[in-house]
Amino acid sequence: MEQPTRLLTRLAPVQDTLPRACVPGGLATAWGLEALSDAHAYPKCISVKKGASMPVTRRAALAGAAVAGIAAAPAPKAAWDFEFPSIDEGTLRLADFRGKVLLVVNTASFCGFTPQFRQLEAAQRALSPRGFSLIGVPSQDFGQESGSNGEVKAFCEATFGVDFPMAGISHVRGDQAAPFYQWVRAQRRWEPGWNFAKVLIARNGTIAGTFASGDLPEAGSVQAAIDRELARNV
Repeated sequence: MEQPTRLLTRLAPVQDTLPRACVPGGLATAWGLEALSDAHAYPKCISVKKGASMPVTRRAALAGAAVAGIAAAPAPKAAWDFEFPSIDEGTLRLADFRGKVLLVVNTASFCGFTPQFRQLEAAQRALSPRGFSLIGVPSQDFGQESGSNGEVKAFCEATFGVDFPMAGISHVRGDQAAPFYQWVRAQRRWEPGWNFAKVLIARNGTIAGTFASGDLPEAGSVQAAIDRELARNV
């Protein structure tokens, strides 16, 4: 039989009495541990006293590490865990909106839905005192955005008076999508099908709804969902 020492990776101190620990037959005797079951049983069950050191096989050590990894797995992410590059350089952290109702809209400067900027800005001004905010995420994924953040910013401010926070130009769909949109896709099996699609985030950071390009922020299902979430506490 292979020497027991070749099967061990370390000695694990036992912090409390273990009534039974099962090991392959023959090893209990080799380790000098008290056998509780029949001498020919497999596996052999032994008792280990408090303070003793119990040999641990590589398989057992790996299994223990796997269990510990599962126990330490992080909780599912909330929207507040994500960020975008800011259109003004730096970082646009969604954590800065924690506790608010947040509407995230992927935008474009040269789209048939671009006039929605006026309605989005109006919603921001009307609802912000109640704890609402809006973020625009310019994207070239549909081929209708300017070539630089500076051009997007100048166009939105000059044409529509946009004052709500804007991210830098970002991907919103596919494998290159920003982490926020990858999270939305994983959570809801949804991604923007065109410019001005909308994701509503509740005060607790969960997804409260997703909406198509033609759903307006001050009408229908979007307005109803925003009002519902504004009425909720965190």
